[in-house]
Amino acid sequence: MLSFINRQEFQTSYGPHLENYRFFNASYGRRDPFINTGLSFTRVAADDFEGRDAQGAPTGSFGAGDTAFNLSAARIFNDLSLGMTFKYISSTIENESASALAVDAGLVFLGDKYAAWPCDLGFSIRNLGTSMKYINKREPLPLTASAALAVTILGSVKAGINISDNLTENAFEFGLGMNFSPVNNFSLSGGLSRDPAKTAAYDSMPLRLNAGLEFQVSDFMLGYGFVPVGELGSFQRMSIGLRFGETGKPAKKDRGGTKRRSKPLNKKNWEFR
Repeated sequence: MLSFINRQEFQTSYGPHLENYRFFNASYGRRDPFINTGLSFTRVAADDFEGRDAQGAPTGSFGAGDTAFNLSAARIFNDLSLGMTFKYISSTIENESASALAVDAGLVFLGDKYAAWPCDLGFSIRNLGTSMKYINKREPLPLTASAALAVTILGSVKAGINISDNLTENAFEFGLGMNFSPVNNFSLSGGLSRDPAKTAAYDSMPLRLNAGLEFQVSDFMLGYGFVPVGELGSFQRMSIGLRFGETGKPAKKDRGGTKRRSKPLNKKNWEFR
């Protein structure tokens, strides 16, 4: 989470997606005295779709892709972490293109001071913005509201539950996840999620699985994530990250007097959407 970085950080991810699509992301975050800021770039694209005319005759290949440029800001206020991302999104299919502006916003209640069951409770709204216009047709962005709870069961085991609702398509989804760190600087994560509406893409898989691992050495991080999607194949993602620069000021103490625990470089759930 951007709120918790105390130095400059860079991270990049790459991996194959479904139907020959490729995923790429690069992000940079820094700690500033008043607010933490970040920049990121994401692209999902494929270049080898087969084109056909009205009679079904081949017309050659064409490409398609989605790109997003993001500007983020976040800050911690006592037991509350607040964050916001402004996004420019563009989409291209062959010679047609569309673009939109959107905002993501979220907050996390930090329950560190509850020593028996440390927990975090978060809420977010994503893709609040304009619609995409292809030729004469407008398509709204997938406006999504989410809530999540993460609990530290043991010192090295964290469990979480997430619910989300795609308000645009009225698609509700829930998931469970767990992160286990058997030794310092190494963690394993996994999760299950299910969409009760169950789109055709997941007909062969009632539950969607995801798994990942992460290894850190000093200021360097290496991670891998995997999500099988039945007959369609799988998502895979390799990530590398680096901390650098001077360490910022330590986090303020909670109202309860306990020092806020430090956050790792990348403890996100390995679920791709």
